[in-house]
Amino acid sequence: MNSNNTKEKIIHLTITEISNNSWENFSLRQVLRKLGLTTGAFYKHFESKDDLFKIISIEISQNIYQTILPTVRQQNSPQEQLLQLGKQLLVYFEKQPNLINFLFFNPSINSLYQATNPEQENFQLYNLTVTIINNLLPQKTPAQRQEFLIKIWSFIQGYGFLIKNKVVAFDPELLKQTLNQLLGE
Repeated sequence: MNSNNTKEKIIHLTITEISNNSWENFSLRQVLRKLGLTTGAFYKHFESKDDLFKIISIEISQNIYQTILPTVRQQNSPQEQLLQLGKQLLVYFEKQPNLINFLFFNPSINSLYQATNPEQENFQLYNLTVTIINNLLPQKTPAQRQEFLIKIWSFIQGYGFLIKNKVVAFDPELLKQTLNQLLGE
């Protein structure tokens, strides 16, 4: 098996397994068995399972980014862009709950959120969110924009978690109202 091909096969099968079964139930041994690989072959391509999860998080982020970017760019204002971004992410919680749950909640990506991490530039979905917020709140200080990011990101994560677990149904109006409240409107 070609070395790069092996790495890609591990990545793609892992994404499929996470999509179908969630990351909490992920078994690296099962993936390797399905591919006919040894753990040694895995460690030729990845430092650890966390390393694999970081790579997959970036790939999922890029895929979601590519999917939602055209819709977000069609909006006329940063506020409308942020609202559309939130809607799209919450739809992912409905339609692809395991993938979005992995992207938002797997602990191996915590370091990607740190501004000092050079890999953060590859985390396009997060970077899009930051850019929209910077455009929405140019008069605010960086600390105030960071605080707003935390609030809106937390709301989307929490609301998405409830949607994913079918505790509530997605209501776009609630997202709009929450965004307006966070903006003081």
